Amino acid sequence: MFLLTNDDGMSEGFRLLKSAAESMGGARAIIPAKPRSAMSKSMTFHKVLRLNEVEPDTYTLNGTPADCVAFALHDRKLFPKKPELAVSGINEGYNISEHTIMTSGTLGACFEASLHGVKAIAFGCHVDRHAPGKFAGREEKIKGYCKFFIEKFLNSASGINILSINFPENVEHAKIIVSKPKKKLYDIALKKRKDPDCREYYWLAGEPLDCANGEDDCCELLTRGNITVTPIKLSVFDEKELEEARKLFIS
Repeated sequence: MFLLTNDDGMSEGFRLLKSAAESMGGARAIIPAKPRSAMSKSMTFHKVLRLNEVEPDTYTLNGTPADCVAFALHDRKLFPKKPELAVSGINEGYNISEHTIMTSGTLGACFEASLHGVKAIAFGCHVDRHAPGKFAGREEKIKGYCKFFIEKFLNSASGINILSINFPENVEHAKIIVSKPKKKLYDIALKKRKDPDCREYYWLAGEPLDCANGEDDCCELLTRGNITVTPIKLSVFDEKELEEARKLFIS
């Protein structure tokens, strides 16, 4: 059985991914009760969590994406056995830079799954966030690609644990390219404003950077209409730096 989750809640992207996963067999979803973007692997230890079944085999949790995965992996009524695969998304937007990958709630769910020995895929896609029918005209094509990637990854014997897969605006004749992420997709902008009482407040925003950098990273490849696949290695240390630290601190 697959575990489905995301960081957008009951979104159009989730509906599309759920349809793809259900057509492949058993799938059960636990998603945040409201959008929880940019939560990374943040978890809730300071308030109660409440689970609600909103549809058959679909539950909402008043927590983060990582909470949803942790809940699924520890509730034996929902998942009597460990899920074969965790699938997160489809995110309404890209996760194609190191900065966004580390910040993303979509990937945060995958990080939590991987730490518990469950392989995971994070899907992202270009959408117009203000338009209804964000995937209009692309549903069947994207659903077919999701099924292809899930089956391929599930049956592989590779040592890869996490994949970040992103779809361009037009997927009709897209090529699949394995690529590295961009370093940064946005420059952080700190915007200073005043409320109606003239009290100052601040708003963190992101100013998009130019993707045409000639580096053939995810960002540039997506602008050319390709589907990008990026393997993610979850490790907090490097063996070489470990040895350097020993030389530095241990005589």
